[in-house]
Amino acid sequence: MEESPSNLLNFLVRWIHPWQLLAGLAFYCLGVGVGYYTGSPIDAGVFWIGLSIIILLLLSWQYIKGYYALLFLPVNRKRTNLQTKRIHESGLLLVIFTFLAIGAVLTVILFAREKMNLPALVIIGMALLLVFFDAIPPFGLASRGYGEVTRAVIIANLIPALGLTLQSPSFLPFLMKLVFPLTLLILAIELAISLEGYGQDLSTGRLTLMVRIGWERGIPLHNILILAFYLLIGVAVLTGLPWSLSWPVLLTLPVGLFLIWQMLQLAAGAKPRWKLLRYTAVGLLVVILYLYMFGLWI
Repeated sequence: MEESPSNLLNFLVRWIHPWQLLAGLAFYCLGVGVGYYTGSPIDAGVFWIGLSIIILLLLSWQYIKGYYALLFLPVNRKRTNLQTKRIHESGLLLVIFTFLAIGAVLTVILFAREKMNLPALVIIGMALLLVFFDAIPPFGLASRGYGEVTRAVIIANLIPALGLTLQSPSFLPFLMKLVFPLTLLILAIELAISLEGYGQDLSTGRLTLMVRIGWERGIPLHNILILAFYLLIGVAVLTGLPWSLSWPVLLTLPVGLFLIWQMLQLAAGAKPRWKLLRYTAVGLLVVILYLYMFGLWI
């Protein structure tokens, strides 16, 4: 982030990623929905506490990235000074630790209500570790071009797994048949969307997964991931995933193929139609999540 941290509140707002929060909410409800679908009673209090932990984790993740962006921001005397920069760094750290502390208190509340179990605790620990490795130097997976992978694992796997295990940990294998293919889909969508800013990212030295592997390999990888998503849905059906949940999702295959066609056109040198590409990619994920939610909850 290149602007000076002249206002802490503005800085905090700028580092909130609403789409990431919405995705976290959707996948959390997907995980809880598996419990509901399999007949487990849903504890409303546990639902809201778990969701609060997820939101706090995602916000802390975003703000940790913001803190290190601020930490390495060069001081420009015309816009700010070293003292102001340090004040804002301290304020941002306070926000991060406050959110993490609230999350810890909520976890203790779940323990006190005897609703915290070992699988859920392991999932929370794994999520915290991934956030640490993604955002904090010297690891900084996001700054090394692997941030898309981290996001896909946390959002599509760990968040729904936490939602389910807090309600009914015994159905985790069922959930994995749903969310593992979605991990590949999210990764493909991240690749498609990042292609629009590929030139700018390349010139500024910002490493995304597409920049790291190059568009020549990124576009074929995207196409393979889309096809693998639908293939794994078919495999999941053969291994026990209910057909009633799967067949509506398989009907979106033409949209997935249209997305692949757009990427092939770009690789061949066609004029970019970035809005169409974005709407197709995001729309595909939204429709698939809706179909799963409808099948699980209705």
